Amino acid sequence: MAKLDRGDVDGAMEDIRLQFRVFRASGAGLFTISQLVQIAIGGITVDNCAPLVAAGADFLSVVAGVWSYTDGPAAAVRDFNKIIDGVT
Repeated sequence: MAKLDRGDVDGAMEDIRLQFRVFRASGAGLFTISQLVQIAIGGITVDNCAPLVAAGADFLSVVAGVWSYTDGPAAAVRDFNKIIDGVT
């Protein structure tokens, strides 16, 4: 999250990839998801989601980004969708 806050999208995505590699090394059986999708988690808002999508994130975890949005959750979903549609 700190990397994302500093604008280091590539670093944040690499941290996520590293977490999946740790799962694989632990034998937890969760490693295959890292080969299928890239998930961005933590501190994602309408203002910072576009670079994550552009960097290849397949899923964004936007819980606080939706529920804490100034204009309300419905507006957050609408605005996230506009940005994501514009990037993809």
